[in-house]
Amino acid sequence: MFSVGMAAALPGPLRRLAERMVQPRIAALVELVRPRDHRRFSGVIRREHLDRKGALLFRLLGCRYGDHGDWAAIDAWADDIARQLDA
Repeated sequence: MFSVGMAAALPGPLRRLAERMVQPRIAALVELVRPRDHRRFSGVIRREHLDRKGALLFRLLGCRYGDHGDWAAIDAWADDIARQLDA
C-alpha cells in the first residue's frame, strides 16, 4: 500500500517534520487494511491544486511546485514487490 504526500515540496525543516508526521486518516486506513507494507511518496503539486489562500501559504512557507516524486525509490519499491510476488 502507498500514499502520496507532499513532504518533498517543503523547505528543509518543514520537510523533516512532515516526513516524521503520521496523518490520522492514513494511519487509520493502514490499521484497518493491515497491508504487508505502507510507503509514502511525494507527488505532484501545481498552483491549480490549491485555492487562493492555500497557494499564498504555500509560497510564504517557501514550498515548491512541481513533480517531487522520487521515481528511483518508487521503482525500487515496485521491483521489491515484484520479487516478493515471484518468490
